[in-house]
Formats: sequence, C-alpha cells, structure tokens
Amino acid sequence: MATIRKNTTRARPKSDTKSKAAKHVPPMKSKSAMSAPAFLDKLIESKVDQAIRLLKDYRKS
Repeated sequence: MATIRKNTTRARPKSDTKSKAAKHVPPMKSKSAMSAPAFLDKLIESKVDQAIRLLKDYRKS
C-alpha cells in the first residue's frame, strides 16, 4: 500500500499577512454596525440634501 504524504507547507497565520502598520489602525465602523433604519434615514437625508443643492444651483443658472 502506498503511503500518503502529508502536506509539509503550513498556512501562515492571518496576523502574519497584515503589515505591522495596519495592525495598529483601529477598525473602521462598517455600515452593518449601524442599524438598517438608521442607515436608510442617513442615506435618504443625504440624497434630499443633494437634491436641494442641485435645485438651488439650477435656479441660479
């Protein structure tokens, strides 16, 4: 019977793949950290503000 050869290469731990500088940066808050209704409220508010700015610019020209 043939012997099964084990894989001799080991995967590097994830900590080794990151640069040292990246380790010291605190993680950014993701959109998922905000609740869905709060995220949608912020999104709608920003789009309304953008639309108002565009309308004001359009009226000026």
